[in-house]
Amino acid sequence: MTNENYLIVVEPTQYSPDIIHAADVPGITTVFITPFKGEVEHLKKLVPGSRVVLVETDDVDEWIKKLPPRDNIIGVQAGNEMAVHKSAAVAEKIDKGNYLPLKDALACRFKDLMRIRLDEHQVPVPNFHVIRNEKEGINAAADIGYPCIVKPTDQCASFNVKLVHSDEELVKAVESIANSTTYGTVYAPEEILTPWRVEMLVEEYVEGPEFSIEGFSMGGKIVFESITEKLSTGSPQFIEVGHNVPACLTEELESELFDCNRKTLKALGITEGASHCEIKITATGPKVIECACRQAGDKITKLVDLSYEFDLNKAFVHNTLGMEIDATKELIRHSAIRFITFSENKTVKQVNFSPEDLEKLEGMVEANIDIKAGTKIREHKATFDRCGYIIVKGQSREKAISNVENALEYIKNGLIFED
Repeated sequence: MTNENYLIVVEPTQYSPDIIHAADVPGITTVFITPFKGEVEHLKKLVPGSRVVLVETDDVDEWIKKLPPRDNIIGVQAGNEMAVHKSAAVAEKIDKGNYLPLKDALACRFKDLMRIRLDEHQVPVPNFHVIRNEKEGINAAADIGYPCIVKPTDQCASFNVKLVHSDEELVKAVESIANSTTYGTVYAPEEILTPWRVEMLVEEYVEGPEFSIEGFSMGGKIVFESITEKLSTGSPQFIEVGHNVPACLTEELESELFDCNRKTLKALGITEGASHCEIKITATGPKVIECACRQAGDKITKLVDLSYEFDLNKAFVHNTLGMEIDATKELIRHSAIRFITFSENKTVKQVNFSPEDLEKLEGMVEANIDIKAGTKIREHKATFDRCGYIIVKGQSREKAISNVENALEYIKNGLIFED
């Protein structure tokens, strides 16, 4: 029998590089499970010495047959949000590492099950109905009232979230959700092993500022919490365009958000690892939009690390493996991210700045901009229409925001477009 120890990572994608890098733990071999053929070589390069198991079925029992001996497996984790329930299923079957039970993982993964669970535990959520077709959607909207939100129950990145004002718009939204998926914009149909769900949500449109609480739990105790201020396009697509960490709130409002987050985690059974809870402050108080048993996307983990020097990605992996974690962190600085987006389709003629120029901007930490002469920019209608991002730091909230807004203006002023 081999003495090698293994960490299993389920369905990592090109959009989760931070999780992939964090899975590279000294002394432990990473095993990636993926149905995406195009990811195989990419994963091997990102984590030298790793193994990749290419699967062609959604049968978890078949996956386990291809894994190393279970006695040598230390833990199992999801490689992205859409694989949370699959990693829980593998972990539960082999009973290795710290993991979320499958019944709770399903409630965290699928938005309809989440809403039902939270509602049953008296956690405030928008009024909602679960629907399967246009007729049920129209009946639901008649009860909730227009405008309302229509969204898929199993997608991510604000994909196909629609604000509708009439039966006609609702029918179009239902049709769009039924015929497209997040993965479908990136991967071939035969690589998407899990059929998307027919269940959708029609829910009350609640107005108010939105925040997310980045949390970390160990042994049922929340050991780290931070509030992120979320910036979005607003209606009708609600796509996130930036974040500030931490949000600057009154003690009363901060306390309300933390209390709501704790009730949410308890209701969903999230007792181990990272959590990302999105909450809107409405006229009637906080309402939970959704909560995930994973670390946040959109580089929020990078902001948390900058502000608190707490690496949520590494902590998530180490907790999965049962390793010791120090989560007693204090605020050190403020940080912010803005995504590079545009309001119309156009083609770049010339770029009048270099990576070296961006590095010299005040507070600049990281700039990742996918723009060059000839780039065809798309109108910002979805997360995938972004052209990159900038991350900055500052010793105060005001300074961080000033730095990021100045950098964003510098970049946009440095682009010349074709007529």
